[in-house]
Amino acid sequence: MYRHIYKKVPRFPKDYPTGCLLGCVNMTDCLSQEQFREQFPDTCEESASPFVFICTNPQEMLVKFPMKGKHKIWKLESQYHQGAKKGLVPSAAD
Repeated sequence: MYRHIYKKVPRFPKDYPTGCLLGCVNMTDCLSQEQFREQFPDTCEESASPFVFICTNPQEMLVKFPMKGKHKIWKLESQYHQGAKKGLVPSAAD
């Protein structure tokens, strides 16, 4: 998906932090699997979910907030949200 949107190969980090808030993205669309395959026929992503989120504008946190692992989507507590907004850096893709 990244290559399709940005037309370049992403840089992968050497390690992946866990148990923390990494950053944020803008969710620009939510497509059914059928719509996704129609709009992005060259993408071979597999997902058991009936829907696919199309996300853009990734921003990484300067400081990673520790978070308990929560599956799926949840409401971010206000104090984390306010702090997170102050600690974002622009994407390396820009």
